[in-house]
Amino acid sequence: MSKKTFITLTAVFVVVLAVGLYVYYYVFFARDNAVFESSPPGTFPDTRLDDGVTFDEAEPPPAATVLEEGRLAQKIVGKVTAGMSIASLPAGEALRYVERGRGHVYELPLWGGAERRLTNTLLPKLYEAVFAESGRSFLVRRLESASRDPAIETIYGSIIPAQEGGAEAEVNAKYLPVGVTALAVSPSQTKIFYLTRRDGSRGIVSRPDGSLAAVLFESPLGEWLAAWPAESTIALTTKASAGSAGVLYFLEVKGGSQRRVLGGVSGLTTLVSPGLRYVLWSESRPGGAALKVTRLGDRKVFELDAVTLPEKCAWSKLETRKVYCAVPERLPPADYPDGWYQGLFAFVDKVVEIDVESGLTEVVARVEDMDEPVDAVELMLNKAEDKLIFRNKRDGSVWLVNLENSKNMR
Repeated sequence: MSKKTFITLTAVFVVVLAVGLYVYYYVFFARDNAVFESSPPGTFPDTRLDDGVTFDEAEPPPAATVLEEGRLAQKIVGKVTAGMSIASLPAGEALRYVERGRGHVYELPLWGGAERRLTNTLLPKLYEAVFAESGRSFLVRRLESASRDPAIETIYGSIIPAQEGGAEAEVNAKYLPVGVTALAVSPSQTKIFYLTRRDGSRGIVSRPDGSLAAVLFESPLGEWLAAWPAESTIALTTKASAGSAGVLYFLEVKGGSQRRVLGGVSGLTTLVSPGLRYVLWSESRPGGAALKVTRLGDRKVFELDAVTLPEKCAWSKLETRKVYCAVPERLPPADYPDGWYQGLFAFVDKVVEIDVESGLTEVVARVEDMDEPVDAVELMLNKAEDKLIFRNKRDGSVWLVNLENSKNMR
């Protein structure tokens, strides 16, 4: 063998070895520890709190739920939360939430009592949590990381009070089917509806723990979002993108009949009022979006002056024409809702109250009433509707707006 041939073969061997080592590393190590930056905090799935990220053991102290005199808005939970609910207790209402890093459940009385940790069961790396059964149970979702092709895990947790007073409760956990793509809880919190992919989508109704499951919906489309605005009706909206026309269907819980409500709307996202009287919806426009309301009784459409997304709103149950929304001070030019979903930017919100028929809009909390910028999601009202609670999409913290103080100061 000539010297030149030997050198050539050696060079080829080194290149092949280097490529092989790179592929081996990527397949067996790098992919398992990859960090994806496309999802903003609080959306699912979001792997930025995945392997290799440490959580501060010194948890930030909660702020009081009784606001300081003259305050309209205040951060009440500084932890990164996965989901929350308002529970009715014998002593009054309390906020229950799931901490995202460890999966512990906390309870914070809204009348101003001290926060306490309800559970100490470790459920790490959660991305989404919803409560059911009047706050006595919860469902959490996370990416199953044991395999090289991780799937979405959904876990039902029943909170079992301790026998001894003051002790932390236990969590009785049960796994739902792997690969749940969307999840909604009924208004009574006694049932759930979830979607899985199987030659399209399959929608299943069951108890919160997954028992008594029955198929209610099947579709060749694989991308749906689910909400449960009224006990009799589930709302299904195609996943939104500025480049595609969306559709909203009503699915009847008894019998499974379907009714098309809206369609042909670019970037469609929706929020149906609890009595099925209105649909709040957004439409993508070049470089922006528009917010509209359809009155379902006569199909009349109202375009609102406020520009935001329905995901940043909550309907009043006491005054059916009113909706509370977090409205960005400035809407950056972008494709909506894609740019916001992808975390390309975050909003700086004020909170407003809107009469959807008259269009009258009143500011409830200004940007300067908050100590820091908030991009509000998961808005919810307490039973008396004198408190509005939301999560800050920027960091997962929880905020409270005192609506009674706001009305007195207008």
